[in-house]
Amino acid sequence: MVAAARPQSLEIQTMKSIVTLILILPFLASAQPRIGIYSGVNFPSVSSFFVEHGQNEELGDYWYPAINLGVDLEIPLMDWLEISPLFEYNHYLFDQYYPITVGPPPFLKQSSGQVSRIYRLMLEARLVDQSAGGDRLYLVTGLGYIVENIGHVTLTWGDDNTPDYTSEVIIQGKSYWAHSMGVGYQIVLSQSLGIDICAKYYSNYTDRFDVSANLGIAYTLAH
Repeated sequence: MVAAARPQSLEIQTMKSIVTLILILPFLASAQPRIGIYSGVNFPSVSSFFVEHGQNEELGDYWYPAINLGVDLEIPLMDWLEISPLFEYNHYLFDQYYPITVGPPPFLKQSSGQVSRIYRLMLEARLVDQSAGGDRLYLVTGLGYIVENIGHVTLTWGDDNTPDYTSEVIIQGKSYWAHSMGVGYQIVLSQSLGIDICAKYYSNYTDRFDVSANLGIAYTLAH
């Protein structure tokens, strides 16, 4: 007997639809697409990843703000409307875990942590105003999928009467759909080259809210 194929989840079907749409969009462009490469800083502001010390803790409590690197494709559909698929990688270096200095011994003496990583695949729309002497002011909003890979934290405990020992804090990241919204400004340097400045947030409006500020280069693809 041949087993029936399992139906694909709505999440997988939606991802396939987004990828298909990204592949079709360049053929609908009203002008030459632009490819952008950018880098910047991502600030995790209200991202509650786990509960410790009786309260929600945030990624930003223990890791430095991330350095990100991204690439996007700006596809003009009209003079005032663009569609922009993008992929972004965020790299968080560990800062410190809160030292525990009250309560009975042993005390927390040292903490170390692995790198945390966040990946974003977004499909965004840009509303463009090109009235600023060729430069481009735009509002951006979109929907996409975010994958978290949160590093483990190793704690060293001890006191004058107890040999040091270690424990590990395992922080479970998650994958989720998110909405993005922001504002940007593109400075035109030549017919094919520009500088792009953008600030926006990503959120699922429950337990994730990250803010990023990016500086990048936009290049118009040749005819």
